[in-house]
Amino acid sequence: VELIKEIVNQNSVCAELGVLLGEFSESISNLTPQKLYLVDTWDAGEIISADQNGNNFRQYKDGIQIFEHVKQKFGGLSNVEIIRSSSIDFLSRCPLDHLDFVYIDTYQDFSLTLSELTLSRLAVKPGGYICGHDFDFNSPLCDNFQENKKLESGVSDAVNSFCESNDLTIDFLGLDGCISYAIKNK
Repeated sequence: VELIKEIVNQNSVCAELGVLLGEFSESISNLTPQKLYLVDTWDAGEIISADQNGNNFRQYKDGIQIFEHVKQKFGGLSNVEIIRSSSIDFLSRCPLDHLDFVYIDTYQDFSLTLSELTLSRLAVKPGGYICGHDFDFNSPLCDNFQENKKLESGVSDAVNSFCESNDLTIDFLGLDGCISYAIKNK
């Protein structure tokens, strides 16, 4: 959250990919960006998630009910657009150099994350930031560190591969339990 305070301002056009209940979205929204796209599939069926530190796992019976919750929470804000879509579909339709900031918190799959990063590079203006969650685990804050480490996560490999292929570097790493990253786009 501290990181986005340095990146997002009232002129920013932002997108969060993977919104779930909109808890992190609220932190972005509180910075009153010019535009905030909240993008998630909110699929029907069971969803399991944890907090930003990888703790307090919660199980939700229906993504559609969560979508309704997010619409109620943000629906009255003129600068927020709620989009029920996959991250790939949203980024594929996003105009070139449209975003100042994107935050990726979708499935921790190598191929998906690499595709999201690649498309984000086109959607985010030079000098803007491509950010995301679940780069790695910070064991002092993650009570479920051993359990989480067992999960297959391709985020760090995808981020490192993306940076290497595009001559980019990770500019910031957050110290929450599930580490966030920020890459300044060129």
